[in-house]
Amino acid sequence: MHFSVEKIKATKEADAWVMQHKKGSIHQTSAWFLFQETIPGRSDAVGYLCRNEGGEIMSVCWGMRMDTGHGAFWFYTPRGPVFSSAAAGKFLVNHIKIELKQHKKAIHWRLDPPATAAELADMGLGSLLKEVKSYHPTDSLIIDISQTEEEILSQMKRKGRYNIKVAAKKGISVVRTGGAKVTDLQVSEYIKLQDETTDRDRFRAHDADYYTSLFASLGKNAQLFEAFSSDGKVIAAAILTISGNEAIYYFGVSTSNSADRPLMAPYALQWAMMQYAKSVGCKKYDLTGIAPEGQENHAYARMTQFKTRFGGQRLSYSAGREIPIRPVLYWLYRLSHWLRNVVRSVI
Repeated sequence: MHFSVEKIKATKEADAWVMQHKKGSIHQTSAWFLFQETIPGRSDAVGYLCRNEGGEIMSVCWGMRMDTGHGAFWFYTPRGPVFSSAAAGKFLVNHIKIELKQHKKAIHWRLDPPATAAELADMGLGSLLKEVKSYHPTDSLIIDISQTEEEILSQMKRKGRYNIKVAAKKGISVVRTGGAKVTDLQVSEYIKLQDETTDRDRFRAHDADYYTSLFASLGKNAQLFEAFSSDGKVIAAAILTISGNEAIYYFGVSTSNSADRPLMAPYALQWAMMQYAKSVGCKKYDLTGIAPEGQENHAYARMTQFKTRFGGQRLSYSAGREIPIRPVLYWLYRLSHWLRNVVRSVI
């Protein structure tokens, strides 16, 4: 079959195709990449669209430059390419790879496709090196929210249902704000809770500008949910994005105050977000990021314990892959990451 490729910037046709695709996500839409271009160190987002000879879209792939300094960069594709056939996906990947080789300072291309190991092999990517650093988790939990609320609750673990009830009895209320209406004060409150969360759970997070830009760029496709205690304090918050019939949970934060933690606000947040996603026609609720099976000491182990209480089905993708564009620079890049990890382990 003959395929053709078009370079795109922002097109409703490609976005709509990705949104309705069973493996599409907001990470492969023009809005997401317009947002990414506002982040320091990231630039020149570009999309590609592959059609068959009948003019039908068969694959979409967005990526962007991740600058490393001195003009050098690597190209990153989160949760892409999205494809309807392995042949179309393979054709598009080869086209982009050839184009990237025209850039003298392109080091490599990192792809995080929503694909299993078998699907990667069909695209000719199975033998590539795994990514040096993970930007997207390989495993997640997907909750079927096309069911009734009673059915959604019944498939949760008993502890999940119980903690949702505790939050309600303790007077936790949840307020939703659409992306375009999120205020600087709300972002500031979110950052305060984020600081408490990162200190407690020891992970890195984004700054206020990141979230301000996210809400402004994604508009109605991003929603801020805040959980308030009965005395009016924001004690937990989370971000929800909408992509077609899928809702994706992002960046949950909560207080470390010992008096407020027993109120179970994060459970109230999750339930409110599921209910909202269901009300706007979503069929799936993605809890994003759990530890792979059998890895009890994984960095996501603690959050996995929390998320699995809401039930759902495990979704596992293959780890991201990297395509060297300038082999010498690429291996120096991998070596620098390895040395950095060695130093960290010693310290």
